[in-house]
Amino acid sequence: PEVSVISPSGKKVKTSCLAKGMDKMEISFSPREEGEYTISAESEEGRKSTGVMTVHRPWEYIIRSARRTAIDCPQKPTSHVESWYGFSSAFIAADLFPDQEEDKMLDERFDYVMDMLYDGSCVPYYYESRIQNTSCTIGMYVDRFQAYSRDEDLIKASRMADWLIGFAQAEDGAYMNGGTKYTSVIYVAKSILELSIAEMQHWNATGEPSWKEAAQRHFNSARR
Repeated sequence: PEVSVISPSGKKVKTSCLAKGMDKMEISFSPREEGEYTISAESEEGRKSTGVMTVHRPWEYIIRSARRTAIDCPQKPTSHVESWYGFSSAFIAADLFPDQEEDKMLDERFDYVMDMLYDGSCVPYYYESRIQNTSCTIGMYVDRFQAYSRDEDLIKASRMADWLIGFAQAEDGAYMNGGTKYTSVIYVAKSILELSIAEMQHWNATGEPSWKEAAQRHFNSARR
């Protein structure tokens, strides 16, 4: 086949071809840029096939950039968790690639947003039925706990999970938004499992039985 690989900047890339049998060819090339490479092949009979391969920057660059973007595009307390999603990336970055100035800004901003959305018992002031808001926020508190090792963050995540389970879990185990099953909307159960794992790890580190009890309680809910 006639093979063409075009780089993200529009240049043709040098390729090598190796026959791997009667009807199979192996095409190799070395990407030098980040972005989308367009790969096309045309047979002698005129049949064409096209695909796209994406070359990403290193993951560290991406997560650091995500933290920076959470500052440049301030996270906001609104009706939809999409407007404060950025804290997840921010706290993962704080854990793995600390930056004192940026982390301090986002840590303080998170407290501001949470104070606008949740009361002292970690119950939402508004839009209770949007349980995906709370489940996603549980994950953020777990991420922040893993970054800073502050028990307060894990305690708040645990309280949020207890409220969500009592408020929204049906007898058949589904997490509900009113009369609609929402277990798979932003993966409510996944956030509760993340919390359960963090609580079990904290129990292993501290030996405090309350953390083991919480971990089991939340795991059992997600398992249902």
